Amino acid sequence: MFYSIVFHILIILVGYGIFKFVELNGLGSLNIGFVYVGFLENNLYLLSLILILLSVILFTVIFVVILSLLGLYKKRITTF
Repeated sequence: MFYSIVFHILIILVGYGIFKFVELNGLGSLNIGFVYVGFLENNLYLLSLILILLSVILFTVIFVVILSLLGLYKKRITTF
């Protein structure tokens, strides 16, 4: 649980840091995908929710894959 919280915080900080870096280097109107950096900065709450959702999905998938590879997934479910 603790590691997942740290993981989410790191993803949010890295994402926000990349957008601020791009903006500070005079590329504030750089089009990243279909969304502008200015829009992402103004809607940081929405961005952080999206990043948290993606990181939760990614973390869960990686966790389940690692547990199933180790053969601990079925044992772990029965202990809960």
